[in-house]
Amino acid sequence: MNYQQYLLVKLAEEASEVAQMAIKCSLFGYNSVDPRENTGETNAFKLFKELLDFSAVMTELEGSTDVDFDDFDHEEYIEVKREKLKHYFDVFMEHTADEYTKHLG
Repeated sequence: MNYQQYLLVKLAEEASEVAQMAIKCSLFGYNSVDPRENTGETNAFKLFKELLDFSAVMTELEGSTDVDFDDFDHEEYIEVKREKLKHYFDVFMEHTADEYTKHLG
């Protein structure tokens, strides 16, 4: 295994940890605190830390390749994604879950 392959495995691991914390936020609340822990950290803060871990691995992965992402407009890409999120949330809120599924095809 080379370093790039290792980073890809770590990226997948971090992505699953982000997903797990997002689910916990949804199930137990964004601002709830796990009573079994004495850290006092909210689920929101834990999610933020997992996102930072993911970002750190992604940054390292970008630096470990000869692929140049400098010409890619990150800000525009993010803005388009945000607009899509808002649009589909609005569509979802206008329909029942069954109607939403049919709406998507």
